[in-house]
Amino acid sequence: MTTATLDLKPVQSESEVPASLQAYRILSKALRLDRPAPGSRVPSERQLAEALSVSRVTVRKVLFSLADDGVLEASAQRGWYIPDTPLSEPPNILQSFTEMATAGGFHLETRILERRVRPATLDEAKELRMAPTSPVLELKRLRKLDGNPICVDHARLSAARVSAMMDVDLTDRSLYAVLETSCGIVPSRADYVVQAEAGSSEIASWLGLDPGAPVLAGTETTFDQDDAPVSFGVLRYRGDAYRFSASLFRK
Repeated sequence: MTTATLDLKPVQSESEVPASLQAYRILSKALRLDRPAPGSRVPSERQLAEALSVSRVTVRKVLFSLADDGVLEASAQRGWYIPDTPLSEPPNILQSFTEMATAGGFHLETRILERRVRPATLDEAKELRMAPTSPVLELKRLRKLDGNPICVDHARLSAARVSAMMDVDLTDRSLYAVLETSCGIVPSRADYVVQAEAGSSEIASWLGLDPGAPVLAGTETTFDQDDAPVSFGVLRYRGDAYRFSASLFRK
């Protein structure tokens, strides 16, 4: 079994943020951006403790938290490792389509269907908290896994906020990762609504379905680290190729 290579930085001892929370954020970010292969093992608790400059007790606490999030699994033989999972939204975890595909061990292919800057509609301006007719970057992509069409991803972003990524090739890149590395915008949470709808003839042709066949439409508004809206869009999935899971709590 291969051991994942992760880009880890030590926690800041002078920070007011608890070391365990810093370590969780650092390790979680590394797992998201470095995209270790499913089934690969993470470094040992000792190695993680040295890299993060925290105790092994803190590292173990972080690892168990990531396991609760569905990001890691543990076994007596394999230690802590990246789980093999089907394409699915993990409970309460915000992931891009690219990150979900990578976590599931799928080969991702992307075809850019449309990319342009145009005036925002009233609905887009409301969701993105911008003035009507302000310029938005409209990005529509067909996403395939192992050669099979799975999703049509239609995103709208404030052109002014993402000007630094205007020339970035997004064919096979995670939009969330590009936002973070190019624009300093960290997608942190999302309002997400899933409903079934009849696929239009255009959507059906892209997804290899008959016109009118059911698709699952996920309408998503994503917010950054300051709780400002980053993107607004709809992801339309083949109904037989996607599931959404959530953890529900009773007060």
